[in-house]
Amino acid sequence: MRIHPNPTKGNINITVTEATNIEIYSAVGELIWQQFIQQGQNQIDLNAFAKGLYFITAKNENGEQISTQKFVLH
Repeated sequence: MRIHPNPTKGNINITVTEATNIEIYSAVGELIWQQFIQQGQNQIDLNAFAKGLYFITAKNENGEQISTQKFVLH
């Protein structure tokens, strides 16, 4: 999984090599957003989120964690 830009001001692009379930967690570990995305580049609008530090997790179709990265929303 590749995410950019990081830090971001409102939209984040996620590139994945396979169909993936994306979960976004707050800095305290609360699941705040989840969506299944297709292979390739996808854009997520984060304008409704509060500014701060977040963690984004990618899971495969079996629910196994593939990757976790952090990003900052300004």
